[in-house]
Amino acid sequence: MADKVKTITLGALLHDTGKIIFRAEKHLSHSEEGARLLEEEKFVIPDKSTVIDIVRYHHKESLRRSGLPPSHPAYLVYEADNIASALDRRPEDEEDRKQGFERYTPLESVFNLLGGREKGVSRGYRAFTLRLEEGIPYPQEKNFTLTPGDYARLRHYMEENLSKINYNLESPDSVLKIMEAVASFIPSSTYQGEIPDISLFDHVKITAALAASMYLYLQEKGITDYKALFMDEDNARRFRQEEAFMLVLADISGIQDFIYTISSRGALKSLRARSFYLDLMCEHMADEILEALNLSRAHLLYSGGGHFRLLLPNTAQAREVIALAREKFNRWFFKQYATSLYIEMATLPVSGDVLAGKGEEGGSRLKKAFNELAYRANIGKMRRYRGKIGKEIFFNPPDIDAGRECPVCRTSSGMLLDDPFQQGMVICQNCLSLRNIGGKLGREKDSLLIVVDREKPAYNPDFYLEIPALREEEMYLGFADEERVRKDLEKGNLPVRIYSVNRLYTGVNMATNLWVGNYSREPQNKEEGYIDFQELAAASKGIKRLGVLRADVDNLGFVFAEGLKQEGKDPYRFLSLSRVATLSRQLSLFFKYYINLLCQGKNRLSPVHLTPDQKEEPALAIVYSGGDDLFIVGAWNEVIDLALDLSEAFNRYSGGKLTLSAGIGLYRPGFPISQMANLTGEMEKRAKEYKSRLGEKNAVCLFGWDELNPEHNHIYHWQEFKEKVLGEKYHFLNQVLHLEASPPPEGKIAAGMSLLYRLLFFLTEINDDKGRINLARLAYQLARIQVPSGAGEATRKAYEELKRKLYVWATDKEECRQLITALHLLIYINRQEEGENYGADRS
Repeated sequence: MADKVKTITLGALLHDTGKIIFRAEKHLSHSEEGARLLEEEKFVIPDKSTVIDIVRYHHKESLRRSGLPPSHPAYLVYEADNIASALDRRPEDEEDRKQGFERYTPLESVFNLLGGREKGVSRGYRAFTLRLEEGIPYPQEKNFTLTPGDYARLRHYMEENLSKINYNLESPDSVLKIMEAVASFIPSSTYQGEIPDISLFDHVKITAALAASMYLYLQEKGITDYKALFMDEDNARRFRQEEAFMLVLADISGIQDFIYTISSRGALKSLRARSFYLDLMCEHMADEILEALNLSRAHLLYSGGGHFRLLLPNTAQAREVIALAREKFNRWFFKQYATSLYIEMATLPVSGDVLAGKGEEGGSRLKKAFNELAYRANIGKMRRYRGKIGKEIFFNPPDIDAGRECPVCRTSSGMLLDDPFQQGMVICQNCLSLRNIGGKLGREKDSLLIVVDREKPAYNPDFYLEIPALREEEMYLGFADEERVRKDLEKGNLPVRIYSVNRLYTGVNMATNLWVGNYSREPQNKEEGYIDFQELAAASKGIKRLGVLRADVDNLGFVFAEGLKQEGKDPYRFLSLSRVATLSRQLSLFFKYYINLLCQGKNRLSPVHLTPDQKEEPALAIVYSGGDDLFIVGAWNEVIDLALDLSEAFNRYSGGKLTLSAGIGLYRPGFPISQMANLTGEMEKRAKEYKSRLGEKNAVCLFGWDELNPEHNHIYHWQEFKEKVLGEKYHFLNQVLHLEASPPPEGKIAAGMSLLYRLLFFLTEINDDKGRINLARLAYQLARIQVPSGAGEATRKAYEELKRKLYVWATDKEECRQLITALHLLIYINRQEEGENYGADRS
């Protein structure tokens, strides 16, 4: 990274560190506290005096009196701080407004604003860090304050880790990583007249991105007198109206087919690895662009779900780099995967006022900018392979169809090798490496780092993946343990890039941390490395089936477009880049990071479960989780329990402002994975279309979808599924029926599986061709349930209660449908032998 940009970025990232010290122990101003911290000898920073000046003089009056030369970058960071503050600080409504600062006010949840801010309702956060042992940071009613002790703890973490950075060797990304860990759940501003819903981390990150972008934009224009430009209010106002910045949206097409079009032994390892591979490629491609522009990851607004967003300077160099990246990345994709994968990159010049939602149109200007950016990306997708790359592909196509095809990915573009797991079979190098990587992803205890370099990893030449490169001809990805990487660094062997997974602090500060949903149960055969479908299905209670869960946040597009809209004269007054970035980051943390805790069974929030006494490590494996959706497989009963906890956790995490819908399918482990994905995806789609008395969406669809007999489908609002299906009917049947071979205890009814099947068959046939209940048939079936002679009083009451409830439920259409679902679940959790599936699972 160029020295000047690095200095500006470091100063911007560190400019508000004094707030943590000030709130821990009030002595001097936060600017002075931050500057004095960096003056300590333990901080060895290039151009240290300039960084300290940026921190000390980032407020107007102190900067005016500083005597710094007009070209000093402190003026740049001062203005970037102003723009960032305009981005993230919005006044309270007039009747709620207070004056003055409250140092210990907690960070408000950004979700509070979704769908309109409720009067008198405010949820905030304790002083969490991003350590998993602290649990999921659920917002609480704001009837508490933070304490000096909270900030003293955060100060200790911050100082300890900032002082370990080798500032000469490492990029500002190391500082960014530490600030994310420490300052994600404390407010940037504690002024009572504003809504404190932007974290200190998000504020310094945006400030750093703006400051570096402004420097490069002004450098291209030959402007170096920052004092004249930014200390004069009229000049500063005019600058904020200039399109000095550029938003970038990059989006990969073809993800679903790439991930799910596989068929082989070890499919789960390949699935997880292919999903991770695409996520990692997004991170890597964003890093390639940023490094080409000498910029830090502060400019990466979001990455996940096959796309990423950047905030860049609106310069000729930035436009050229984006054009080159689109061409080189797509040429690589075509060479490796033909037309299966394609990346589009759309750009849009914007001003500081647009990013802040300022001006006559207010926040609607930013909304229009986002819509325009998405429109440009969609148009670009329809015109893919335009320009030079299109001519090369169509007139001089690479030899992608020569030779035998790989039986896993079904392409023939790579060299085929003997498959070490299947004698007599072949596999391409990429699929073999993906399978091996899949075996390592679930090993959370391993200290593995992902190393990106220009050469194939010498320490493991058979275990690597090719990845696209912007400035190099070839680039490779490999795994290495932390000790090996540290020794290489000590010898001066610097790779292009190092990534760590879900690790805030590593022994290698150069590592860029990635949040990844990577939970999987430990396999019985440790040498395999990763559990497979067969073992997951075998861990099921009752019938041995693989459960597949696909879930997605409801109305997310609308949430980002209109969710921050409020009542009043300026309905989009809270729509700003900071809030959109914060909202994206909070969702990403939930689906990429905290999902691991849910899969570990450590946040069992649902009031009901199929297996409430679960004690073993959950038999689950995340195939993909990120952005706003997930795909998880496991023992079918544990998948349902996870889905119940997931809906509760997400509701609590978003303060009840967001919901998700899900599909859950049951399959034999040998069923084609692409079909599992498609069928469960169809259920997820139906759940999103569901309407009930409790509202739209926010639903779950189980077991499949019957288009011809929609009344037979198992689809419910989450509340209905939990309370009426599981909490009422399943719980009652499970409590009153004794389905084991041993004699029933007093108060329980001896019942074989035949009774459950008979009831299920009868209930599905109870209505005549006009949908009316056949009461005579119902009475006959209930009469067949006889109290055995010699039964005690408690048992007799159980029989009476069973018949009464069955009559009441069977004569109500919705109650009957719920009862049928409960019977399916009861049959499956008690069925030990293979038998009829009644359409509830796939063979």
